[in-house]
Amino acid sequence: MELGEVAAVLAEQPGVTEAVVVARHDVTPGEKVLVAYVVGTPSDPRAALASRLPRHMIPAAFVVLPELPLTRAGKVDRAALPAPARGGSTMDDGSIEARLAALWADTLAVEHVGRHDDFFDIGGNSLLAADVLERVRRELSVEVPAARLFFENPTVAGLAEAIHEEGSRTCD
Repeated sequence: MELGEVAAVLAEQPGVTEAVVVARHDVTPGEKVLVAYVVGTPSDPRAALASRLPRHMIPAAFVVLPELPLTRAGKVDRAALPAPARGGSTMDDGSIEARLAALWADTLAVEHVGRHDDFFDIGGNSLLAADVLERVRRELSVEVPAARLFFENPTVAGLAEAIHEEGSRTCD
């Protein structure tokens, strides 16, 4: 599947009027990352694409723009597309989310991990996930009952919520 095909699937989603997908090398050091640029108001583009595309073709980041930058010839000016902001929302420094994000950033050797970044999309793999789970147990004194929780909730926000829900169930 080519990037144009990924953009076409994205452009079919409700709320998206235009889309372009590029492979950027300045998002995650040492590797190319797919970034989708959309015009419109997409509700949850990642979820919409997950049902139609293989995991490796789902962009790691989505940037919503008021319009796509164009060259004088009227084509998309790919050099003018902004690098995606990491994360998408802030975290309280003392929260479990912030502490998980710091562990992920350290484990993956990335500068910043946002609450909605997918561990596997930003360079993680199953071996690194096992390392993170061990560090969570050791450094945060939080027991993650099964690796399954991590794989089902691969974002900082999702894993923090799953840990909280598991803790609530064991306390009941």
